Amino acid sequence: MGFADAVAGRQFVVARKSDLEFQLSMIMERKLAILDECNQISQTLSNSIFQSGLHNTITSPTATPGFIAPSPVIPPAVFGQSPYGTGEYEQRLSELQGIEKALDLDQKKKESELEAIKAEEESLKKIADDHAKKDFKLG
Repeated sequence: MGFADAVAGRQFVVARKSDLEFQLSMIMERKLAILDECNQISQTLSNSIFQSGLHNTITSPTATPGFIAPSPVIPPAVFGQSPYGTGEYEQRLSELQGIEKALDLDQKKKESELEAIKAEEESLKKIADDHAKKDFKLG
């Protein structure tokens, strides 16, 4: 009876392991989608800076030619409107970073659970092998 229990238990563990691996792959897909959106937002922001005509004032006048100043200064708004929007880029980026942090935590939780499942699977495999040797011994 121990052999059948170990084999059945191992099947449940393998199914759970498969579920966790699928969930981890979905988390990675969501993180990649967030990364793509962050890249798109950054590209839009840099394009709006370049197209504003104020891109020369971003670096300080004392900066070495060809290098960006260590602390860039954002130019003042022109005609009452900022070429960078009303902080919507930064707000969306911070929202995406929050989502990514939550996904990172969930990923670490699932990875630690997966390690525990793998250890349990090995244990059940060893138990099944021991029972098979003991129960099905010839002679």
